[in-house]
Amino acid sequence: MNFRYLKYLALTATHWALASSDDILVGGQAVIEGVMMRSPKGYSVAVRRPNGTFAVIKDVLQTAGEKWRIFKLPVFRGIGVLGQALVLGVKALQFSAEEAAVEDDAAKSTVADSGNQSPAKPQKVSSWLIAGSLAVGLAVNIVNLPLLYAFILGKFGAPRMGPAGAPFASGLSFVLCGAVLVSLWMRQKLTIKFHPGDLFQKARYQRLLHIGYPVALEQLVLQFGFFLFMSLIGHYYGTEAFAAYNVGVNMLNAAMVVGSGFSIAGATLVGQHLGAGDVEGAERSGWRACSMAVAAMSLIGFLIVLNAPALARFFLGTDEVAVLRTTEFTYIMGTMLPLLGVDMAIGGSLRGAGDTRFPLMTSFLGLIGVRCALAATFAVFHLPVVWVYSSIIGDYMLKGTLLIWRFKSGHWKHALAKRLVVAA
Repeated sequence: MNFRYLKYLALTATHWALASSDDILVGGQAVIEGVMMRSPKGYSVAVRRPNGTFAVIKDVLQTAGEKWRIFKLPVFRGIGVLGQALVLGVKALQFSAEEAAVEDDAAKSTVADSGNQSPAKPQKVSSWLIAGSLAVGLAVNIVNLPLLYAFILGKFGAPRMGPAGAPFASGLSFVLCGAVLVSLWMRQKLTIKFHPGDLFQKARYQRLLHIGYPVALEQLVLQFGFFLFMSLIGHYYGTEAFAAYNVGVNMLNAAMVVGSGFSIAGATLVGQHLGAGDVEGAERSGWRACSMAVAAMSLIGFLIVLNAPALARFFLGTDEVAVLRTTEFTYIMGTMLPLLGVDMAIGGSLRGAGDTRFPLMTSFLGLIGVRCALAATFAVFHLPVVWVYSSIIGDYMLKGTLLIWRFKSGHWKHALAKRLVVAA
């Protein structure tokens, strides 16, 4: 790629937004085969297509504070900036992925025409799919944040639960949002419709059970591992370290929501491509979901890490020990987020292909075999709690490495067919 020409093209596209006598801040973000550049008032994305041509989009930007007055207030202003950066980053990554997909599909259609076969329709990264996946996770966090504030500090008439309020608030937010989703599903408001007459088909249950039980076992492993890990922290290091873990995880939930969205998108697109017999398209979708998840989560994690002390004080007040522990944990989790993006996106893509057993194995090895084993060792030798927090990095390094190896090996491409044959 001619990076000098690409940089010149991107800067030319944003020149109209930079015409001012004042100094203007300009930033950027790498996208698939291109770059996104932005200023306070505009942005542009330049992407190099496989045939050597360039696709460019540009538009003006309005801050959240210019659109809604509430985002001019302290705290809300930061939320608005973070939200705009997230939306713009995902939009740029989606545009770059779609440009590459159009070229790939066009080439495939040409080959199909030469062989007298009906060409496949171009596959695009569905904005509704990504937006819907992110909206569900965002709704959980929107409900979770005020509940955390209420139950930890005893605000709005809620009991003051201290550190114990963090898991209670998180569980309550999931229950509330889950009830809303079930209600929408039963009222036929979702893409996947509710069909009461299909509830008791034995063959369908057998196939679902055969493919789905590893996912259920994986969730049991995860919950047991999290319980063991948090028990070690609470027993050896006290309530401040325990609260720091819960609050730090909730602070970084914005990045995890994005990873969850790309996990669902990767699983869906990989499954769709395999169902259409397009194995290469399934592989491309998995790698693209991974790259987009890593880029977006790294960006959001970086912004949260920069403001970690202030966010910790917002949740924990004047408890300096808890604030320090939360800040330390947030720094560690921030460095781990790219690895978590790999885990979410590639793990989701494998599950979409029906390869549900391998993610179960990696979760057990990473969480129980690495994280909990290292945490127990550090705790027994009375090392500082930051060592215990750091065991999370080892967990996701192992899982990310194994998942990338599995996806690159291609064994997942035939996993679903084999499982269905066994179930039949």
